[in-house]
Parts: sequence; C-alpha cells; structure tokens
Amino acid sequence: RERERERGGAGGGAECDAGVFGLGHIKKKIEEAVQEAAGLEESERKEKIKNLRLRWHPDKNPVLQEFATEVTKIINDTINKLIK
Repeated sequence: RERERERGGAGGGAECDAGVFGLGHIKKKIEEAVQEAAGLEESERKEKIKNLRLRWHPDKNPVLQEFATEVTKIINDTINKLIK
C-alpha cells in the first residue's frame, strides 16, 4: 500500500509519480518555474517561458515524445492558469 500511495494510488498509469522523472514531480517544478517567471519583468518572463517550452518541446525530445507532449500540456495549462 505504501508503494501505491507513492505512485499515486493503484493503477497510477501515466500519472504515477516515479520520482524526479514522474509527471507529478515535473508538474510541481513547472508550476514553481512559471510562478517565479510571473514575478519577472515582461521581457525576462517571456524568455523564461520560451526556454521552458523549448526544453520540453516534443520535437526536441524524439525518444520521449509522448512524455514531452504531456509535459508541454502541463506547461501550457500552468501558464494559462498563473499568468494570463
């Protein structure tokens, strides 16, 4: 049961938290980065957001394309929620 809880419950699927490579951990880090960017001047904020999007763009991560696509969705959702 302890492991199930760590993975986000039974049958965690793609949403399960697998340490630093899990979507849960990455989502938390993205939210922190976007929150930090939100406090910057517009030009600096745009640069940070651009770098974050480029780092996780599916075309830049062909081996992890599906994962990068999910992370890109998280980035866009977080930006829309926190900045726009």
